[in-house]
Amino acid sequence: MLKHRPSENGQRYLRAIEVANYFGVTTMGLWRWRKDPKLGFPKPHEVNGTPYFDLEEIESWMRKRVASR
Repeated sequence: MLKHRPSENGQRYLRAIEVANYFGVTTMGLWRWRKDPKLGFPKPHEVNGTPYFDLEEIESWMRKRVASR
């Protein structure tokens, strides 16, 4: 189960390990997705050097990929 971190404005942020688990990939796989410009994977927001991903951006990216198939 995902642990969401709701912010004051309702956005939810996930750490890299949580995003990797969400997609069923390793953190290295997630890192590769982030570095591949063709995929256009959402960029994380960094807090004290730790990347946090916006869940809404991740889900939007996923819907676009599914719709384009």
